[in-house]
Order: sequence, then structure tokens, then C-alpha cells
Amino acid sequence: MNVVTVPRVGEAFTLALKDSSSPIRMVRDAGHEDWQRWKYMGTLINGVRTYTVKLIPAGPCINLKEAREITEQLGGETLSGLILDSFYEAFPVVDDEGPIVVVDDSWLDPSKVRQFPIIFRRDAEPRWARDFRPSLAALAELHHGCRLLVGTP
Repeated sequence: MNVVTVPRVGEAFTLALKDSSSPIRMVRDAGHEDWQRWKYMGTLINGVRTYTVKLIPAGPCINLKEAREITEQLGGETLSGLILDSFYEAFPVVDDEGPIVVVDDSWLDPSKVRQFPIIFRRDAEPRWARDFRPSLAALAELHHGCRLLVGTP
């Protein structure tokens, strides 16, 4: 079995975002039983778009505003959260370097709370676990920070 390793922080790589990326399927695949009641407020992708991306360290940022500021300071561009689905498919094995987040809170849960997509290690599982979160604060405490998946100009 050929395992593709997660690129290092700062290393540019490409990901293809396909129109088959379904924002609500991502919620279902994350294990939310109420996935039919979620809404996606972002832009859907038509066709295939290829992005040059990189992972950047976010450290213990508390909220998405801070994460967006870090993205700008480190020369990254905010991407559609749908790109995390492409990352999950391209790099299915966890690298133990902390969670990966896309700074896009386009998902609205049934309680009308905006959420963003995240992948992380759950217990000793070798594959990424998927979820959605309203805040980065818990991640900073649990994982001593996280990495942001951003576009490169």
C-alpha cells in the first residue's frame, strides 16, 4: 500500500476541488445525525478547480478572525471549506502534527450557529476524523494549536 504523507508546513502543493464536493455530505460523513437540517451558506463549485495550497501554523488562535489575520500575515488566501474534503481524500492518513482547519464558517447547524470544517486525530485511529466546530478555542487547548489550509497567491 502506497501511503501519501501530508505535506510539511509551508510546502506548496495542489488540490483539485470538484463540483461533486457536497457541503452537506461532509456534515453527514462527519457523523452528525441531524445532517439534513444543516445549511451551507457558501458558494458551490461548478466543474473542477485546481488550487495551489499550503499548510500554515496557526498556533493557539482563539477565533476565526484571528485565524484570518494569521492567514493574511503569512501570505495565504482563505479558501472554500469544501477544499478540506479534497485534502481528506488526497492525504487520508493522520500525521500527528495537529488538526487542520479551513477558515470558512459557511456551514449553519440546526441551532443557527456558524461552523467550519476540521480534520483531526481521534484516539488511535490512523485516518483523519472529520467534524465541524464553531470556535478554535477548544482546539488550541487540546492540540496546542492547529494548522490552517490556505491558498497561495
